[in-house]
Amino acid sequence: MSGIVYARTKNILLTVLAEALGTGIIGGLAAYPIAILFMGKVAGDVAFYVYVVPFLISTTCGAFLAGLVVKRFKKFLGE
Repeated sequence: MSGIVYARTKNILLTVLAEALGTGIIGGLAAYPIAILFMGKVAGDVAFYVYVVPFLISTTCGAFLAGLVVKRFKKFLGE
């Protein structure tokens, strides 16, 4: 998602938000059926807290730091 957003907008903030949404929420939700398949219904009951929340926290932090690095590089390169 972040690549598509950046290609269309060239906006770093929107790209960071798209990364958090794409990986954190969609990635976490995609892990939900796999958790049920391999670990059973009990794991599926807690999958939101086990997958979506940690994915969202880690990807938001990572995307924010990456956005800062990209902004620095753009400033350094004079763009």
